[in-house]
Amino acid sequence: MTSGPKPGYVPALDWMKAIGIALIVHGHVAARTAEWLTPPFYPKQVGVALFVFATGFTLARERRSVAQILFNRLFEVMVVALAAAAAMSAVGLVLFHDPAESNYLPLVGLHVLLGDLPANPTTWYVGTYLHLLLVWALVFRRRRPSWKVVRLVFALDIGVRAALVVLGGPHRAYMAVFNWLDILLVGSVMGRTDVEAAPPRWWAAAVVPVAWPVAVGAAGWLPSFPFMTLTNVGPLTGALVLSGTVSVGYAAYTWSIWTITRLLPAAAWVRFLSRNTIVVFVAHMPVYYLLEYTLARPVPGFAVRAAIEFVICLVGLAFVSEWIHRAGYLRSMKQWLEVRLGWSPGAAPVAGDSIVHE
Repeated sequence: MTSGPKPGYVPALDWMKAIGIALIVHGHVAARTAEWLTPPFYPKQVGVALFVFATGFTLARERRSVAQILFNRLFEVMVVALAAAAAMSAVGLVLFHDPAESNYLPLVGLHVLLGDLPANPTTWYVGTYLHLLLVWALVFRRRRPSWKVVRLVFALDIGVRAALVVLGGPHRAYMAVFNWLDILLVGSVMGRTDVEAAPPRWWAAAVVPVAWPVAVGAAGWLPSFPFMTLTNVGPLTGALVLSGTVSVGYAAYTWSIWTITRLLPAAAWVRFLSRNTIVVFVAHMPVYYLLEYTLARPVPGFAVRAAIEFVICLVGLAFVSEWIHRAGYLRSMKQWLEVRLGWSPGAAPVAGDSIVHE
């Protein structure tokens, strides 16, 4: 059985994770309906930023050892990602003579070596999530970041992202830890604040998603992936402007959604989606590919087909995930390993973890 909210539970984190996973799934099944909302990136990247913020927020409240933290946060992610990679390899070998070996690179943090996304595109985040946790454990676990450090990392991220866009290509820039580290640290600083205090400037937060596409979109961005391209400027200037706009945009949308969700009450359906994000995150793209192939002829209309795919990839996979957790095999395997490592199973969980349950 899934436990109820723990002491220190923050409903806004569940709202952010539910919104985040919905944005990510929508961004894959119906990207063209909303790609203009968040130039020069795409709304599904806001979904990823929400997860990164929540990771930083909950890491700031951790009291376990670093080894326990990394184990608890990586165990289920890695098991599910490995199972999905193995399933895609089996299907790929039988049908296409292609083992889709790129899906294994994120499991060991080597996905950034690719000039493109893995065969299962969302699994890039597994490797980047690993990188973020390692950077936090090695650098920021003992030296908790201040707003001054956050500002320095913002500047670092902008410079490194711009350099990677020019020298390594936009996909490497997108998957690199420096595309997300500043948002992780914003979450870490916010995680040490009083979440019960009244959220400031909530009305200003509501302005962000309305004003951003108008103000920033006027710059004239050309659709490209994973970032849009600025026209009428040189590659270096374009990369710097792009990188700065991405950092500001990630932060603005994350702050906006965090501020607004702090006003919302806890909801059972939101918590349901929140605790089942791993399976949805990892599995929805292979399911989407299958649905596109299956539904293309019987459901030719894009809107109806996209709606069906969205419901199955989000809600359907969330129910599959819930069944997997209720079966208890993952929990039993994890507890067995914890005992062998000398830890009490499930000891001192942190409430409201980002992409895992505890």
